[in-house]
Amino acid sequence: MIKDKRILYISPRYFFPANDGAKIVFYNTIKQLAKYNRLDYITNVSKEDFSIKFKETSKYFDNFLYEIKDVSKQSFKDLFISLLFQESYFYKKYHTKAFSKMIKERFSENIYDVVWLESAYCTVFAEEIKKIDPNVKIVSRSHNVEHLLLKRIASEEKNSLKKYLIEREAVFWEKFEMEPLKFVDKFFTITQNDKDYFLKLAPELASKTEVLLPGVDFEKYKFTSLTKEKNLVFIGAMNYFPNIQAVEWFKQNIFDEISLFDKKIKLYIIGKNAPKSIKNLASDRIIVEDGKNKDTDYFNKSRIFIVPLLSGSGLKLKVLNALAMGKPILSTKIGLEGISLTNNKNVFESDDPEVWKTIILQNIGKSETLENIARNGREFVEENFSWEKNMKDVNV
Repeated sequence: MIKDKRILYISPRYFFPANDGAKIVFYNTIKQLAKYNRLDYITNVSKEDFSIKFKETSKYFDNFLYEIKDVSKQSFKDLFISLLFQESYFYKKYHTKAFSKMIKERFSENIYDVVWLESAYCTVFAEEIKKIDPNVKIVSRSHNVEHLLLKRIASEEKNSLKKYLIEREAVFWEKFEMEPLKFVDKFFTITQNDKDYFLKLAPELASKTEVLLPGVDFEKYKFTSLTKEKNLVFIGAMNYFPNIQAVEWFKQNIFDEISLFDKKIKLYIIGKNAPKSIKNLASDRIIVEDGKNKDTDYFNKSRIFIVPLLSGSGLKLKVLNALAMGKPILSTKIGLEGISLTNNKNVFESDDPEVWKTIILQNIGKSETLENIARNGREFVEENFSWEKNMKDVNV
């Protein structure tokens, strides 16, 4: 565990409220680091988050600098313009003059032992940080292989122009995702798959690359009994293409048919910033909500928690949280990436829509089967995904 250090922690988005996978990782990492170290913080804050008083920051940080910018919103117009000028959209979006200025300001006032860069979007600053202070230790954590994620998204995109733009951005962004890693002293991935992929591209990173598993807040995500309602629940930010794709695939290939066989089955789609195409799915049997309530409320609605992802990379924290709360999960292989679950023991897994239909229709009414899966899932996360335990192994 890192102890008695002065740390500059940099994340692409403000960590609070911790209401999506990335922000949950930021929040819990900050809590663990702040136990034994002094932290300063630089991030982007959306106007929506700016309306929240920054009470949480004073608990963990001595100094807090931010740029008002909603980086969660994607713009195909800006993507088109960036690629027109042969530039990376994501590099331009995150590598701003305001951010560089804040980093220089912090170093002008403090000597840091460690700079912790969350995600590839912040790791683009690694080289200039080393120029400011060659002795500072830089830790970078990748949440996904972002350029691989872009390639997966492009492969599923039906619009030929969007497909081309995303493919081009994947090529440009790969350079900015890989090159800064030579300036970091420790590189963490969230899954073994991601580590293997990075080392295949850059074997020279092997000596400084490790897997740092995330964890579950077991005080928040307590084991609860299953609802008797035949609810299928999906949770995910709905401005994120893989989540949109997942919901549309599930609705078209699975839900439309199973809802004819069992009139009591309902689908809950929970996530902020849903596009019109998702909002228009709403009906008596399909409930679309923006996720403003506590995520634990939505997990508790689920008889079966579904993860029908076809693209994306990295470990899905919502899977860990659902397991912790004792919710049986039905997922594709991609949805379980980085989590070594066992099919039919602590999870249901398949990429075949026909198998999904069978699993749901045969099991949604069987309490004993679902409860066994639920108990086994809880045991699995307790054994493997503790924030405190996993962060204890961090050393730089």
